[in-house]
Amino acid sequence: MVFVRSLKAQVQKQLNNLNLTIQLRKETKPMKLSLKDAEFLDELLQQIPEHRMPRGVRHRKRSILAISICAIICNAWSFAAIAEWAKRCPQNMLKRLSYRYNTKTKRYEPPSEPTIRRFLQQVDAEAVDKVLSRWFQSVGDKSLPIAVDGKTLCGARQPDGKQVHLLAAFLHKQGIVLAQTQVDRKTNEIPMVPVLFDDLDIKDRVVTFDALHAQKETAHIT
Repeated sequence: MVFVRSLKAQVQKQLNNLNLTIQLRKETKPMKLSLKDAEFLDELLQQIPEHRMPRGVRHRKRSILAISICAIICNAWSFAAIAEWAKRCPQNMLKRLSYRYNTKTKRYEPPSEPTIRRFLQQVDAEAVDKVLSRWFQSVGDKSLPIAVDGKTLCGARQPDGKQVHLLAAFLHKQGIVLAQTQVDRKTNEIPMVPVLFDDLDIKDRVVTFDALHAQKETAHIT
């Protein structure tokens, strides 16, 4: 018989909370980016196809994507949180992100929560993922080992109700996902490794896997 006792009465509630207390938060060093890095991200964001009709568009595609990325980096995990973060942005930042200038109020206006929600729900997610992967690969420390692991996303569901399982390559130390691909429920992670590495240069890099991937075919991937 095994007896299990929680370290704290509210430990489960605390660990399930998206906004962890200061004591539980993992400290990470800030990642320094150059102007060249920021300009490259801006260049990549403009390559994502525009899915909206020109009529009635008030905010640029690049502007909504850029402010959403900045907000998510700052732990804004919902559409409402992203909109609130954008609302608190200073005017000089909104200007640099090319937001609409209201001649009546003499202010640059951030997008509303419904605008952000509609845009992010309809944008080409695969295109966004590829663009961000390219950028993360460019700013990631190439001396660090690449870890490959698969995870089932608890908060994401497919149209048929099935959970989403992703295979990702990431840098542990920097907390950067270099590439990821979805694993169909009809297969498993093993045949998806070559797909994951299609857009990832692993030459002269140390790559780690769990025991599931101890396969000859995987070892020969270069």
